[in-house]
Amino acid sequence: MRAYYQGEIDYFCAIYAIINASRIACTGKHVFTYKQSCAFFQHLIQYLHDNDHFLEVLYHGTSLDLMDVLLAETKKYVFQTYKIKLHYKKMIPFHKVSMPYISDYIDKYLKRKNTACILRLHNTTIGDHWTVAKKRDFNILKLFDSYFYNQIDLKRSTFKPYRRDNLNHIVRKSIIFIKVFP
Repeated sequence: MRAYYQGEIDYFCAIYAIINASRIACTGKHVFTYKQSCAFFQHLIQYLHDNDHFLEVLYHGTSLDLMDVLLAETKKYVFQTYKIKLHYKKMIPFHKVSMPYISDYIDKYLKRKNTACILRLHNTTIGDHWTVAKKRDFNILKLFDSYFYNQIDLKRSTFKPYRRDNLNHIVRKSIIFIKVFP
């Protein structure tokens, strides 16, 4: 399975992250064809347009609040279209929890069946970006990414607000866990 890729100048990474995470979480339950994935993409884009969010995302990307709205719409769409029960929850933003603790938590979560993890990061290479965590290998978090970004070094990652310091800034409140139930 390959990630669906966004264009180099669009800001729809959240849409691609949702679709890619849904595909991963549905492994063994449903295989999204290319046509179904296109319909999924078009549904979410139409939803943005119909609810006056299209230009917001086109120019600025997707906020955490809008990501919640898109995930609620995704949950409804995959159930109505495929009878798939998809659930999501955000990481509780503990302020004292370290990067190693959260990376362990993500790694353990992803080893469960029918799960995926979306996260938002910011760095000097890709800017503000939603992506899908695939697995952790030691201090490397492998990504299933829409922008050809295949990994981040957890030793060079922080939860601190973005600065031009060549680190990966992960938005703690924007770590989202996806689960598909039978």
